[in-house]
Amino acid sequence: MSPKTYLVTLPYELRQMIYHYYFQLDGGYVCDPGPGNGKLVTADGQPIEFSLMYTCCLIASETKDIPLAVNTVAFSTAYHPDWSPLAGRFEYLTIYYQELETDFLLELGRDMTSEMYSELEHRLPRFAPMLRMVVAQEEFRGGQADYFKQNVISYDRSPLFDRRRTPWSDFRETPSMVRQAVTYSLQLLRRKYETEFAGLISDALPHWEPSCGLHEFDDLRFEPWAIPSRYTLEKVGDRLQDQLALRSILEWRREQWRSPLPVYRARKQRYEQVHPKRRHKFCFSAAAVAIRFLDSLPVKKRLQIRKIILNEDRVSVGRPECHAQGLILFCKENLQLRVEHRVSLWGNILQRDVIPYFEDVPLLEAGVKDNSHRFYIYNAHEAIGGWLTEALAVMEAGMPPGSFSFVLDGEPLADISSDVFQRGIHLAVAWELAFREVAAQGTLWPISDGYICYQAGIDFPQNVARLLNQTSVFRCNFNPGRLWDVETLVEERREWHIGNWIQARSQWRDYIDLPPALINWPELLLDNFEIDPQHGFPKPGNINKRSRGRAGGGRRREGRPGRRI
Repeated sequence: MSPKTYLVTLPYELRQMIYHYYFQLDGGYVCDPGPGNGKLVTADGQPIEFSLMYTCCLIASETKDIPLAVNTVAFSTAYHPDWSPLAGRFEYLTIYYQELETDFLLELGRDMTSEMYSELEHRLPRFAPMLRMVVAQEEFRGGQADYFKQNVISYDRSPLFDRRRTPWSDFRETPSMVRQAVTYSLQLLRRKYETEFAGLISDALPHWEPSCGLHEFDDLRFEPWAIPSRYTLEKVGDRLQDQLALRSILEWRREQWRSPLPVYRARKQRYEQVHPKRRHKFCFSAAAVAIRFLDSLPVKKRLQIRKIILNEDRVSVGRPECHAQGLILFCKENLQLRVEHRVSLWGNILQRDVIPYFEDVPLLEAGVKDNSHRFYIYNAHEAIGGWLTEALAVMEAGMPPGSFSFVLDGEPLADISSDVFQRGIHLAVAWELAFREVAAQGTLWPISDGYICYQAGIDFPQNVARLLNQTSVFRCNFNPGRLWDVETLVEERREWHIGNWIQARSQWRDYIDLPPALINWPELLLDNFEIDPQHGFPKPGNINKRSRGRAGGGRRREGRPGRRI
């Protein structure tokens, strides 16, 4: 009789194979975020099975590093009813603080010395000429922060709708670089003009205590990928006096039709109904959730992880395009860590600029808007270009080579995503390149280079080429199409003056009708709003009192059932 074979008596190499097979799961691990740091579960939401590790000390010792090493850890954009108010407040405070810094910089920037400019050029060479030009102008001096605050308070606009033209817009530079440059430039000025800087703070924040040091103003700055605690947000919000803005952001609103609409009589009652109370839904990015989770782990645990996937499947706060920069330190700490930043075209990128205002919500609710399933592709290049620019900036900021990749996710509309690229993105690239070539010939009066697609970033054509050739960190899971014939455009437009270009650009109106069977576009857009759980829908009796008797069978006598219809 052959002796019994036990796991611990097998050769070490064979035991390792068994361990890997046991712990490796289809779909890996998923972070289930919550008000705490979150926890890891299986891809179908079940608790992770670790019972083998408890068999004996030897197996526990040999397997302690395996689960995280053999499983991908996936993070998704996080929404939670308890988090949404915090995320909304964070979004407002982050933008407001950045606008305060811009106001202070433009006010003190006139006194910036040549030595300060030399330091700035050494640290951030692309920003120094930008600052010289903006400081010389009067257009944006003062009031950017207050203007933003009043927009949020008075016009019932979420901070997610902050699409104002800023002092830096025309330069088409990477927003994260500009944010860092503004902060650094202000720090240079504060060394010499500390008293003046303190006065600017007191003017902007009337309740700011004179005894507060300048370092306390610095403490109000958040990293874009932060997930602050409720206490921290309350402290910063109190200092930045956000009470009125916060009330506007968190208020539940109910919109009604304000004017007659040409609809069928059968649908008229739907238009006249009182719609549910809603407010904007705020989410934290997948990258922010991952950073928070990794930061909560001991170093030994972090070093076990080999790959994480960031699924940015919703619109989120904090300018999420740059959030992968917050993972650079973790990747430097663990050179075996690989980060795949996967961003949904239809759930995230293409939604941000078309999220409806409150007055448009009833149209989507009723489902009677003629073009409710129509997506206009003529501005898609701006949203996509911003993500590509920031993804490349991650590498420039110090991400180790081979540690990071950026994936455009076109599912569930891969074919239509290809169509958007061919008809929208490649159109914009071709026009941009044609405009630059014609402008270089001197037939146009001076204008900033690349005016046609200026919000997509100055390197937009090169970034699209990198995506097509897969020569950088860019990837996609659909056919990204092919470049247009630029030379033909140049020949057709060689004699155009600038007015022709601007007029032709303003007439871009191409669109795609999205198939409702594959994607419910109105429903996706409405998912950017929360419904008040307490007072979401009005009581049926308040919708149409005259029809209540007919629909309910009139008054009921006790013990006698009403008429069924």
